[in-house]
Amino acid sequence: MDKKTLLGLLIIGVILFGFSWYNGKQQKELMREQTRLDSIAASQLPQPEISTPDSLRADSSVTVAGAEADSARQAQAAEALAQHIGATLYGATQGEERRFTYANDLLKITFSNKGGRVASVELSKYKTYTGEPLELFPDTSSRFNLSFFLRKGYGDAQINTSDYYFTPILPASTDFTADESSKEIIMRLKVDSASWIDYVYTLHSDSYRVDFDIRFHEMQNLLTPTQTDMEIAWQNAGPQNEKGFDNENNYTTIAYNYPGQDGIEELGISKESKSETLNTKIKWVAFKQQFFSSILIAENEFQNGAIGYSTYPATDHYIKMFHTQLSVAYTPQTEQYDFSFYFGPNKFSVLKQYADLHLQKLIPLGGWIIGWVNRWLVIPTFDFLGNYISNYGLIILLLTIFIKILI
Repeated sequence: MDKKTLLGLLIIGVILFGFSWYNGKQQKELMREQTRLDSIAASQLPQPEISTPDSLRADSSVTVAGAEADSARQAQAAEALAQHIGATLYGATQGEERRFTYANDLLKITFSNKGGRVASVELSKYKTYTGEPLELFPDTSSRFNLSFFLRKGYGDAQINTSDYYFTPILPASTDFTADESSKEIIMRLKVDSASWIDYVYTLHSDSYRVDFDIRFHEMQNLLTPTQTDMEIAWQNAGPQNEKGFDNENNYTTIAYNYPGQDGIEELGISKESKSETLNTKIKWVAFKQQFFSSILIAENEFQNGAIGYSTYPATDHYIKMFHTQLSVAYTPQTEQYDFSFYFGPNKFSVLKQYADLHLQKLIPLGGWIIGWVNRWLVIPTFDFLGNYISNYGLIILLLTIFIKILI
C-alpha cells in the first residue's frame, strides 16, 4: 500500500470521525433546546384541580346504617341507569373480562370482551434485547373506545363502548390450518333485542395487517339523528425493547398522514409530554417506536383529531404512553366504518407492501443522495444479512465494514 492510499484512508477516517462527532453534538443541542421549549410550554398550561371524592375521604362517623344507605343509593342509581339506557345495554355493563388469543405466522393477538378491544400484540419473529418475547404493547395499557349518542327515548345517553362487555363470536380454532387464509373475530355489543354493534376483526395468515370493521345492525332508529360524527379514542404504551432508553426514546413518537399526501408528519421528540390538535382530515395515525409501530388506518379518512404522548421514567421499562382521539363522519345512513391496524416492524420491505398508504415513510432514509444509498444499498444488504444472522448488532458492524470498504 503506497503513501497516497494510506493518506486517502487517513483523510476518510478523519472526515467520518469529524462528521460523527459534529452530528452527535448538534443532536444533543437540539434535544436540550426542545426539552427547554417543552418545559416552558408545559408550565404555561392550566393545572388541573384534583379533588378527592367523598367516598374516598376518611370519615370516622361511617356506620353500618350509613353503609346500608350507600348500598340502597347504588341500587337506585343502577335501576335509574337501566331505565335510562335500556335493560339490554345495562346488562352489558355487568360481566367478567375474558381474553381470547389468536395467532398467525407473524402475530399473536389477544382480544378482550371488555370494550371489544385488541388487548395486546406479540410479534412472533422478534425478541427484546433480553431475549424475551417482544410485546408491542401490554394488556394493562390498551384502550379503544367508540363514543356516540342514543336517541331521546334513551335520554340522549352518551355511550362509551370501552365501559361495556361485548359478546364474542369466535372461530373454532385459535391457530390457522393449512387451508385457512383468514379468521374473523367478532365482538358484539347488544343495545336491545334487535339492535347491536359489531367489532369485526379479520386476521390474515401471513400479514401484519388486521382488518377492523365497525358494523351497525338496526341502529338507525336508536342513534341520535342530529349527531354528525363519532369519536374514537385509542391508546397504548410502548415497552422498552432495546437496552438504551435514551436512544430508543429519540426514535419514539406519533406520526400521521394526510389523505392524498405521500409524506408524513410527526409530533416530534420529547423527554416529557407532548400533544397536538389536528384540524384537518387524516388517513392514519402511527404509534411509532424505534423498530416497531402500531398504526390505525381509515379506509376513507378521519375528520380531525388530537394526538399526544407522555414519557415514562427510564426505570419503568416503558418508553411512552400514546393516545389519540379521532373523529369520523356520521349520518343516519351510516351502516359501517372500515378500518385496519398494522402491528409490526418498521421494516422497509414490509411497509413498502402498503405503498398506497406511504407507511414506508415511517423509516427516515435521509436526503436525496443518502436516501438513495440507504434504499438501494444499505437496506437490501441489511435484509440479506438478516436472513442468516439474528444478532442486529453484528449485522450493523458487518454493514459498517462493508460500506467503509466501498468508500
